[in-house]
Amino acid sequence: MKCHAQTTTPLTENGNGTWTLAAMPYYNLRLVVEYAGNGDANGDGSVTITDAVAIVNKILGNESVGFNQTVADVNGDGEITISDAVGVVNIILSGQ
Repeated sequence: MKCHAQTTTPLTENGNGTWTLAAMPYYNLRLVVEYAGNGDANGDGSVTITDAVAIVNKILGNESVGFNQTVADVNGDGEITISDAVGVVNIILSGQ
């Protein structure tokens, strides 16, 4: 999860999915929270081409046992599409 606020006010993660914001005028705050999966669609602990294949299989209606839709959603749009498979390939190529 990435979170950033366009303000100089301290924003801290509480570790339980909530955030604490120091007192400030709220009219000056823009908070953006983004979540994207890490790409390990098959849950084997690493991001490899088999994760991209698992995503394509899901799109084609052949979901594998152990498929994790949350982390397969690489672009964070709430859907499993070919963009997520491409995202996995990009993760692999970037060495992340």
